[in-house]
Amino acid sequence: MNPLYILITVVPGSEAFVPMCIKGLRLFGKSENIHIVLVDNGAGLQPEAYVCPDVPLSYIDMEGAYPFGEMLRQIIPLLETDHDLLLLSPYMVCVPGSLTAFQNALRHYPHAGVLGCTSNGIRVGRQHVSDYATYEDAVQKRISAFSSGAVHRMIAPLDGGLYISRDLLQTVDGFDLELGSESGVVEDLCIRAAEHGFDVYCVKDAFFWALPGFRIHVGRGADWNYLEKKWGMHYFNTIPNLYLVNAITAPKDAPIHVLEIGCDCGATLLDIQDIYPNATVCGAELNPSAAAIANRYVTACEGNIEHYDLPYPEDSFDYIIFGDVLEHLRDPYETIRYCKKLLKHGGAIISSIPNLMHVSVMKELLNGTFTYQETGLLDRTHIHFFTQKEILRMFLICGYQTESLSSIQHPLSADEEDLIDWLLQRSGSDVTREMYQTFQYLCIARNP
Repeated sequence: MNPLYILITVVPGSEAFVPMCIKGLRLFGKSENIHIVLVDNGAGLQPEAYVCPDVPLSYIDMEGAYPFGEMLRQIIPLLETDHDLLLLSPYMVCVPGSLTAFQNALRHYPHAGVLGCTSNGIRVGRQHVSDYATYEDAVQKRISAFSSGAVHRMIAPLDGGLYISRDLLQTVDGFDLELGSESGVVEDLCIRAAEHGFDVYCVKDAFFWALPGFRIHVGRGADWNYLEKKWGMHYFNTIPNLYLVNAITAPKDAPIHVLEIGCDCGATLLDIQDIYPNATVCGAELNPSAAAIANRYVTACEGNIEHYDLPYPEDSFDYIIFGDVLEHLRDPYETIRYCKKLLKHGGAIISSIPNLMHVSVMKELLNGTFTYQETGLLDRTHIHFFTQKEILRMFLICGYQTESLSSIQHPLSADEEDLIDWLLQRSGSDVTREMYQTFQYLCIARNP
């Protein structure tokens, strides 16, 4: 096994989880060539409390709380550059074989630069979500599940347990000092890794138990505003949309052809390619920066769907995907008419579409407001709005057969449920409660 530094960054509020995290590494990593580096980033640890006789452990006191990128910039030069690096949250506990699984992935995939783990606390792409009751339960069940060697490509795994190869550390110029969160640093590092020809994988057999209280932050804060400006995008997303992926019903070995309109960085197409290894996946993206990133992972072109001149022949695709795109178009009707030419007979459009009739919007209207936001149902870039009836009407007029229209819902407050009761008393007889509960619809419309 390559030498491995395991960097555990402790911030205020995470101190209590450190002993269990280290215990897991001692039990299942002591036979490996590892060196634990405990970083006190403003937590005020007592280093003598973390004696680790059977595994080398170093303690670094940052003497204050630093943004994650700046902290790494200071620490990495202190480590040997011929070591791999595992960024490990103190909330994550190693399960047997996980470190070896990372190493095996590096041997089998020499262009791998960043490897993500699976966990009971992570839900990204098709990463494993366990229902294990306890850590001990996870240990017993995972022992028999190892050695599958399964990986799948990603744009960026979520933080928590992130393995970075020494080759990448020696190639990519450090970490961005402007990024304060681990999530932001991970996103930026993975995009830069792709620029240098490195791949990013989730390793199924690298499993870490997330202790109670662990929560991955995927919100759009200051780091994401900075990243959007850095990479030249208004919005970007590195997490696949599982609703869209799971709507594809073809056999897994089918040689399907898939086009995603507004593919962003290519995360959804990359996940489809992993599930359907014989698939041909293509993307079209209006933003040139996003298209350039996507083209590192899949075949993507820069193009505006409303110019109706995408570089694909007629009758090319089994599926055309619109993930929260139709509401941004000047003429969504004409766009899906154009898509009929690109679709094979029997092919389908899969679309997710925000629902203007959601109770949160109705509440705003009743109070005389309709305030646009950066994201969400009232995204300031939305120029068309849909309800269930309008979605069905659009596809019918354009010559499609709606195969299914599924409701995607978010939890509602008691006040919102009461408002729905009030609205239903004043709505038409064909209006259902679901129409107010639905945040967005997932529609499959078939080209007959």
